[in-house]
Amino acid sequence: MTEINKKRLMFVKGEDFYFMSYNTFLLLDILNCKSSDKVFKDYKKLSFLIDFVSNPLLTEILSNSKSKHNLSIYDKELLNEAYGNGVTRMAHFKRLLFSLEKKEFIGLVKNQKRNTIDIYLNPEGDINFLRNEEIFYIERKNAEIVKSSIPRLTILKLENVLSNLFNNFGITTWPIS
Repeated sequence: MTEINKKRLMFVKGEDFYFMSYNTFLLLDILNCKSSDKVFKDYKKLSFLIDFVSNPLLTEILSNSKSKHNLSIYDKELLNEAYGNGVTRMAHFKRLLFSLEKKEFIGLVKNQKRNTIDIYLNPEGDINFLRNEEIFYIERKNAEIVKSSIPRLTILKLENVLSNLFNNFGITTWPIS
């Protein structure tokens, strides 16, 4: 299979449920969030991380910490677009997660203490297609870079993740509830 087979199925990236699903599955797999004991706290963070998993240019910015304050205009535009995509995608993302839970691909846990919904891959869910190294090589590599660039990603609060992805690079974000 080629890159063509992974193309987004819809023209509105924020509403492409296949794109959001497989990038979410890959990231949860790489972060080892595969049980209710090992969850990814606050699903909202995933809405922003998807672009980093799918775009090597964004992970390059993230991993090249030397130039955080000397980003090109193009790099800042990429980060601004990724932030806007994350905000736009949030409402659709919540609906998608409830649908994926119903189909038993993921598990959702209400976190009363943090007032968030936490997520993990359901070990019973059939996501064997993710094991295809040829198709998902780039996304797996990007997910590994995201994991190594943001320590404790699974437990950080949304505000801290946004700082790591955007604010530390001079990109302004709005408070998200």
